[in-house]
Amino acid sequence: WSYFVVTFLLKTPIPLILLLIGGAVATLRSRPGALRVDSFLWLPPIIYGAAATGHGLNIGHRHLLPALPFLLVIAGRAAAGLWERPGRHAWKPVVLLLAAWYALSTVRIHPSYLAYFNGIAGGPANGPRYLVDSNLDWGQDLKRLKIYVEENGVGKILLSYLGSADPRYYGIPCDLLPGRMLPMPPDLTLVVRPGDLVAVSVTNLQGVYLPAPVRPLMERLKALTPVASIGYSILVYRADFTWSLPVEAARNLGWMPQAIESNEKAIRADPGFVEGYGNLGMAMHLLGRHSEAVAFFRQALALDPRYLDRRPGRLEAYRVSAATAP
Repeated sequence: WSYFVVTFLLKTPIPLILLLIGGAVATLRSRPGALRVDSFLWLPPIIYGAAATGHGLNIGHRHLLPALPFLLVIAGRAAAGLWERPGRHAWKPVVLLLAAWYALSTVRIHPSYLAYFNGIAGGPANGPRYLVDSNLDWGQDLKRLKIYVEENGVGKILLSYLGSADPRYYGIPCDLLPGRMLPMPPDLTLVVRPGDLVAVSVTNLQGVYLPAPVRPLMERLKALTPVASIGYSILVYRADFTWSLPVEAARNLGWMPQAIESNEKAIRADPGFVEGYGNLGMAMHLLGRHSEAVAFFRQALALDPRYLDRRPGRLEAYRVSAATAP
């Protein structure tokens, strides 16, 4: 029930919140005739907000947009009331301060308006701790990622993207990690190696829509400091670790061909990649290609004699393939 309350408090400029509080106080203090007039402004957003809160459609602050025109009029009336308030206390500087604060928050977020979060949330860089998806990240920053790649001379980047566009349409030289793309591309890469430049949509970074076996990659990335932020919706990291999706998980996800291709490519780039041989050995075992499975497992053991000791499932697969192979 608190979803839209939280989104409103975190994504509404603080000066507007303060003016709405002022408007509410003014309404409560108004004469009965004025109260009837004010009800035409307050009732629509209150009724709509209650309906939104009770509906459970927790997929984006955008669903509060129909209430905003009423709230903006209320805030405008509150500002006008302060401006025209008589007496010794000077309220005009307060109105000017709130207006300047509001304008500055708009200028500072330009042009990444969707990613706006106020000071209560800690600003847009802190937004993904609270809200993602259409509150922040709707795949809008591919063009800016292209500019980043060009300006930094990046030859290849690994990209976990959320959106419905094709990153390659924009000329981004990338291999696609698992993400949230509609439709899901068939040519995924399932291996990350030290030194790889990895760009991740912040919704994917939080693991919201990703299958469970991919989330450990996101946890490893979150432990790093980003080297760049693209419009607040895409973060870029330099990997200092090795990650590969286990082929057992790849089979369950329907990504076995991608897993085989990814590990073969990784081994060509680094013949000492032990896990690559182990993944390929397990892949061949699952496909019933036992002779190839034994060969790959033995290559892994040649590089790390204790490799199978730490992986009892693969040790059993190696034994079965060795007993089955001609």
